[in-house]
Amino acid sequence: MGGFNYVLGLEAMARMATLLGNSSYATRYTTAADKSRQVFHKTFYNEKLKAYGGDAGAIQTLTTPAIEINAPPKVREHSSVERRGPHVAISPP
Repeated sequence: MGGFNYVLGLEAMARMATLLGNSSYATRYTTAADKSRQVFHKTFYNEKLKAYGGDAGAIQTLTTPAIEINAPPKVREHSSVERRGPHVAISPP
């Protein structure tokens, strides 16, 4: 969960920099968050299972944070992902 929280922290820093009018820091944190999302995806996505994690127990634990930080490419277009307020619901394909 460290990678997930790291991305959330970078996103928060980018928002704060924007609110304070510091566009160079906002860009720096946004770029770092984008790169960290890609690293999260490459590190935890299991191509063989087509899911995050190495076994059935880890899939939900790693898929939900990955979706929340937009780590999977084009995740919001997938029909099995639904936002319910601050929550993300994942339906079986």
